[in-house]
Amino acid sequence: MSALGATRRPRAVFGRRGRGAKQSIRSQHAASESDTESSSSSAQSDVEHISSSKENLPNSASIPQSTKGKGKATQTVAHARKPMQSRPNGAKPKGQSNVICISSDSESEEEDESLDAIRSPQKRINRRRGTTSRPIVIASSASSSTSSDEAETSIQNQDGDLSGITNQLQSLLQIKDTRDTEPLTTLLSVCNQKAPQRFDDCLDEMEKQGNGSKWKKIGEATYSEVFGLANSGMVLKVIPLAYKGDQIEQSDLETSIAESESNIPEQSQLADLQREIEMTRGVSDANEAFVKIHRASIVRGTYSDRLLRAWDQRVKQKSDQNARPDRFEDDQLYGLLLLSDGGKDLESFVLPSWSQAASVFAQVVQAIAEAEQKCEFEHRDLHWGNIVIKEITQGRHGRRDILDIKRILSPKWSGVQATIIDFTLSRACFEENNIIALDMDDEAFFNGKGDIQFEVYRQMRKVTNDDWQQYYPLTNVLWLHYLLRKIMNDKKLKRLAEGADSTSDKIEIGTEATCYELLSTVLKVLDAEEKESRTGTHVKDAASLFDLMTTTLTGSNDSF
Repeated sequence: MSALGATRRPRAVFGRRGRGAKQSIRSQHAASESDTESSSSSAQSDVEHISSSKENLPNSASIPQSTKGKGKATQTVAHARKPMQSRPNGAKPKGQSNVICISSDSESEEEDESLDAIRSPQKRINRRRGTTSRPIVIASSASSSTSSDEAETSIQNQDGDLSGITNQLQSLLQIKDTRDTEPLTTLLSVCNQKAPQRFDDCLDEMEKQGNGSKWKKIGEATYSEVFGLANSGMVLKVIPLAYKGDQIEQSDLETSIAESESNIPEQSQLADLQREIEMTRGVSDANEAFVKIHRASIVRGTYSDRLLRAWDQRVKQKSDQNARPDRFEDDQLYGLLLLSDGGKDLESFVLPSWSQAASVFAQVVQAIAEAEQKCEFEHRDLHWGNIVIKEITQGRHGRRDILDIKRILSPKWSGVQATIIDFTLSRACFEENNIIALDMDDEAFFNGKGDIQFEVYRQMRKVTNDDWQQYYPLTNVLWLHYLLRKIMNDKKLKRLAEGADSTSDKIEIGTEATCYELLSTVLKVLDAEEKESRTGTHVKDAASLFDLMTTTLTGSNDSF
């Protein structure tokens, strides 16, 4: 897969909703469907009648007095749970008052249980969609501690009408939750913007910046599509964002279920994108092996036609898993990241020699080691899809019969350059006590099977003890150990040649043998420490692993 940041991690890692999750939502929705629909529609209709005409509002004399002081609410919210009948504008349903009354003590528990049945699935959907909106409660049970006398007295104090209640209900319906707008404002500030830009306008500027106009889809991840811009040396990562603005939507539950059924592409949280932008900018200064971000923009609108055409062209050649991204609404929000094109991911890149394999591994180890020193960096997701490799055409320079770590690290010597990408799960501290980290509290990270990658997540959990904010550089060793296993066991490198005739061939064989011995020796050390549960380990971070490689290579030079 030739995409920067486009490798799709195994499904369990992302925790994408499966069929069982959908069924669970539908079951919960069905359980509260009648209460939800009838209460919300009835309450909404009552609000409309209250606010439509002040003349239609009853005064305090219209309030039944027969239950006064007997612990029962007058015209209780039980009416709101019955389906409203269609009626002409301004008309009242038979036997039902326009008064929105307050439950007394005797009904508070029943009302609370009803609201809980509605709110629980709502909260789960809100977390998935990235919103903090709350269901609007028209008939409140919060005043259940107030007696009927007190409730009626309060209503009578409205100078003979319910204008105060009307205004309060109108305010509830028009509520704007500032917690919804703050994440977007912060994210825009990180991108040096005051407002989202039009999608196509941003693409026009990026094409000018990259001196190209032809887009090609080169990969995808669960939360993004990745496109290459021809002859620019850059790629574009398009990330749909889960953001519904500052309006509270009463139909959020039903809408989310419908989206799940219609296969709407996954959306990322605003905070996750902000963390990725800040992390990428921060670590790129630590070492050149970290991907560079050229531009980060927030855009709004329909998915660009030019990118959809590139998406369709890719489908003709390769079947991807993501749904076509034209299913979003016209006001959908996206994050656009313009990044350096690092080449193909390690999983799909063909390594022709042990010298290139050693160079790729050494470059990654050195980059992680330097980031540890500069910002207490942990990648925490360094699978072989997050290492991308580009061939360097300059060729190899210098004597091939003398090897040291600097020579092996040089892309000009090996002909390959490694780049580290995707910092979604990473942890770093760029300023004092300014820690950027993701709490990996989703069990899906740790339940995967079928690849040693999943075992690394579980090992990380033991190392951190689920304290994801603190610095544990041993997690870098776990991932580097994983990478070395993949290189040694899964890349299917050619066996070393035998019976060389010329001096140059002997030198080449010697170089390959030395690089193979370097990787093999390091792997044995890491395997041994893993068997001992890394108690008393000597390789505690990437820096000590780099020292081990340097020492091993120095001893191997005696073989020439």
